[in-house]
Order: sequence, then C-alpha cells, then structure tokens
Amino acid sequence: MPFRGENVYPRNIKVNRTTYVITDTDKSTGYANIAVTWETPFPDANYTLAQGITNLAALDTINAVSSGENHLVTASGFTAQIYVNGSAITGDSIVLNTIAIHDLALLP
Repeated sequence: MPFRGENVYPRNIKVNRTTYVITDTDKSTGYANIAVTWETPFPDANYTLAQGITNLAALDTINAVSSGENHLVTASGFTAQIYVNGSAITGDSIVLNTIAIHDLALLP
C-alpha cells in the first residue's frame, strides 16, 4: 500500500511511495509502467515531479532499474515509466519514491 504523506505537507506538495515487483515482461520490454495516484488531486496538472527508486531486494536489481519518463500527467496522478535492463531479477521489489510540487507553491 502506498505511503501517503499529504496530511503532513502543505496542500501544494505531495509525496508518494509505491512498491512494485519486477516481472519478466519488464525485463524483455526494457521498462515498466507504474500508476501513481494522489490521495487528493491537485487543482490541475501544473506540477513538477522528482523521483527516486529504492531497492528492497538484491543489489543487482538496483543497478538494473532507473527513473525514466512521466506520462499521462493529470491532476489526479500520472504514470511513471522506469527503465529495466536484463540484469534485473524477476520478483525483486522496488519502491518508487515521488514528490510533486504544484506551481502555485512557488508563487509569492
């Protein structure tokens, strides 16, 4: 279950931690799509994302996955695409850590 930090941070900053398990399909295609949904939506899709990946298993997998691109960004969430190379270990768990800052948070 994703960690929800929205009650701790100002309404224009959101954090999310999503656990994901590497599959054979991820290894063969070279990527995985991870859906991230905000507990409470932003007012629009004008926010900036920063991500990192934490490994929960074998050391080999952390070197085999990396943050990629973000797609389908909406007020409610987005799809994170992570890169997975062939040395990743099927069944290993990773955590996608995300922070989002809405553009309104940057205004004076």
